[in-house]
Amino acid sequence: SDILGWLPKGNKKSVGSNTGSTSASTFPTTKKKKKFSEEGAKRQGVLNLLALLKARYTTNEAKIQLAIMFSFISPSLQPKDQITSLLGEIDNASITSIEISNTTIGGYSLSDA
Repeated sequence: SDILGWLPKGNKKSVGSNTGSTSASTFPTTKKKKKFSEEGAKRQGVLNLLALLKARYTTNEAKIQLAIMFSFISPSLQPKDQITSLLGEIDNASITSIEISNTTIGGYSLSDA
C-alpha cells in the first residue's frame, strides 16, 4: 500500500477497506494556470496583432502606417519598443562620417594626447 494513499486514477483504494477494492471516488485534478492580469492580456493581444500585421505588410509605406496606427493606442498598452523598431527598419540609416567640433571631452583636451 502507498504511504501517502496516492495511487493512479482508478486504483484509489476505498477508505477503511482492507480488501484492496477500488473506489470510484478519486480526487479531482486541478491544474493551476498562471493567470494574466486583464491589462497583461490586453498588452499581449496588442503585441500579437502587431506581429501578425508586421509579417503581412512588409513595405516601408505599410510599416509607416503600422507605426502610426499603433501610436494611437493608449500609452499603457502601446508597444513603444516595437514602434521604434518599425521606424528604425524604415530609416535604415548608417553613419558615413564623424566630425568632432569640440576638442575638449570630459575635461581632457584631444590635443594633449
